[in-house]
Amino acid sequence: MLFRSNWSPDGKRLAFAPNYPEGSKEQQHVSILNLETGAIETVPGSENLFSVRWSPDGKWLAALTYDRFWPVVYSFGTQKWSVLRQGAAGFPRWSKDSRYLYCQIQIGPGQSELARIEVATRKVEEIHKVTEFAREGVLFPGVSWTPDDEPIVLKDLTTSQVYRIDRDR
Repeated sequence: MLFRSNWSPDGKRLAFAPNYPEGSKEQQHVSILNLETGAIETVPGSENLFSVRWSPDGKWLAALTYDRFWPVVYSFGTQKWSVLRQGAAGFPRWSKDSRYLYCQIQIGPGQSELARIEVATRKVEEIHKVTEFAREGVLFPGVSWTPDDEPIVLKDLTTSQVYRIDRDR
């Protein structure tokens, strides 16, 4: 079982959720570890969620649903989860100002785009379609984000050429 964890902005708590697709929905939930007390609490309504991320302002948690990979957010103010977008998303990352969740979203069979979702309005803004080149990744093609909210993807440069390297000794 793998865990995806994320620190609270103040560094006093750690949110985590197991990446355990074979487990029951009760085993797939978001928890928060209080590092000062050692107490662990389950975030209400977080069953069937994974890939948790804490917003920089500390007001939100973002996660993905196991069954459909929909992005959801938890408001600490209302203590409720809500769907940001009805559609698959991956590799979520908060903007520095906590207004947006950046991610890769599915827009059709085998088609995706890099986008950001405004939390307040749920408006999806396309950043870039990912169609002009084949992407690569260790487990599967993905995206990372720079501190300036710029996407980074690995381009597949597969070649059938074989090279020999001779070393001088």
